[in-house]
Amino acid sequence: MATGTPQAAGVDRPASGGGERQPAPASAIAETAAPEGFELLVEREPPGLVRRFFTTHRHFLGLLFGGLAAHLRDLPEGRRRGLSYRSLQLLSLVTRPWVDRRLAGLPFPAQLRRRLEILGPTYIKLGQILSLREDILPRAVTEELKLLLDRLPAVPHRRFVELVSAELGRDAGEVFASIDPVPLGSASIGQVQKARLLTGEEVILKLVKPGVSTSPSCRAGTSRGCCSTSSARCTWRARDCEARPS
Repeated sequence: MATGTPQAAGVDRPASGGGERQPAPASAIAETAAPEGFELLVEREPPGLVRRFFTTHRHFLGLLFGGLAAHLRDLPEGRRRGLSYRSLQLLSLVTRPWVDRRLAGLPFPAQLRRRLEILGPTYIKLGQILSLREDILPRAVTEELKLLLDRLPAVPHRRFVELVSAELGRDAGEVFASIDPVPLGSASIGQVQKARLLTGEEVILKLVKPGVSTSPSCRAGTSRGCCSTSSARCTWRARDCEARPS
């Protein structure tokens, strides 16, 4: 993360002189890609009730049949024979259209985690709870589900800066010298990244992800997390940010 300079990582400013923006460097392209160590968050319109119902059942069947395919792949050669194996193999072949091709080749724990991610915050919370139940679930499953705690798909850096600017009501470059492009964590509702103010103080930005429905109290919490300096007097701390009414 760049320090001590107004034009730092992820805080874009207009080019000086001539009024024309300079061509984007190759590094700018990476700002729209997935942050290092995270998958890319794809923004989608929230589904309606009926669509959500069918989507949930589709993923349930996909997980069931995808788990069957993963089970057959993991069987040792010595057990790949007999009527039982042939029956399961035929069932897997018939149900293949129900399995997302992007998930079909993954182990069952990874399929479970990815489908919970796709289904949204409610199911992600369920997966987070299940990740703690090593007494009833295999360790391979709980270890995979622990990725739901803080390693969920993340908003790309450029989009994150845009959201911060929208929350502040001004260009992020007018407040921050730099914003670290690599998130500290990405959860079901919010994403956390380090930043440095123009005054040199280090702060933590916590932003609600786009597309997440929040209550008014949550929206107020997001505003405090971003510390809108235009309407509040902010106390910045290394691990926290508190906005107090002026």
